[in-house]
Amino acid sequence: MKIKIKILLSVLLITLMQAIPARAGWPVGKRHYVISTTISFYKADKGWNNAGKLENIDGSFQAQSLGVFAAYGLSRGLDLIATLPASYQTTTNQFGTFHQSGAGDLQLGLSGVLKHFNYANYITLYVGGVAPLYKNTNTKVFGLGNTGMVARLSNSGPLGKKTYYNVDLGGGQYFGNNAPRQLTWDGLLGFKLDDANQLNFGYGGIYSQSDDKGLTLNAFAARNYAYQRATAGFGHTFSKRFTMNLSGFYIFTGRNTGQGYGASLSASMKLPYYGKHHADYLR
Repeated sequence: MKIKIKILLSVLLITLMQAIPARAGWPVGKRHYVISTTISFYKADKGWNNAGKLENIDGSFQAQSLGVFAAYGLSRGLDLIATLPASYQTTTNQFGTFHQSGAGDLQLGLSGVLKHFNYANYITLYVGGVAPLYKNTNTKVFGLGNTGMVARLSNSGPLGKKTYYNVDLGGGQYFGNNAPRQLTWDGLLGFKLDDANQLNFGYGGIYSQSDDKGLTLNAFAARNYAYQRATAGFGHTFSKRFTMNLSGFYIFTGRNTGQGYGASLSASMKLPYYGKHHADYLR
């Protein structure tokens, strides 16, 4: 039996996953700030049912998303972080083709250094709140529509002169009717090819539990589901302040969710406190 796509359109969880790790684990620095944008493309035309069996889908879902990440260093070991996604989505099923666009869930929180090792390897804790910037209707669903709290423990640092890593373990609790409880994990391993270029490979996933067992291909609107994904990317450093990264991702196993794939392009700018010598820092 084919899985029918629910007309539940949402901001992709992938966008947030790609945007937030732009500085995950490493503190920004007192009075410095980071602005990062991520453009993502996502598509799913197959999916796993509630038993984890891959099945064909009567239709498809795709989205083009924009994620904005901003961080400000309140002190040497404490950062204020905000993320905001927006997307344009297309769902095709037996009833036709449907489009919608809009903002998603605003996330605002603090990231603090719990311990560092010679200011190279860091263990940090992020705690934040989630607030929807939309109102769901019977035909338009941009996300869960619930407020929530999230936390993430990170460990980042170098592994020798040309290798670095980042490991995240997080959880979230949303509030309201059928609000889910979530566990997330992510790992990234990077290799410096030279002073300007690098390759990175990642693995991550999410486990979300809720009394609402309904299927939707959009991970950010789904409530009871799980998946694991792999990523590979190439990064280039244009200066000590500006970097870009191009990556691809593939969801290779899951439950009650879509078998999705796509790509993302991110750009990150780190700037110092705007003061008398601001122009010198940009050189």
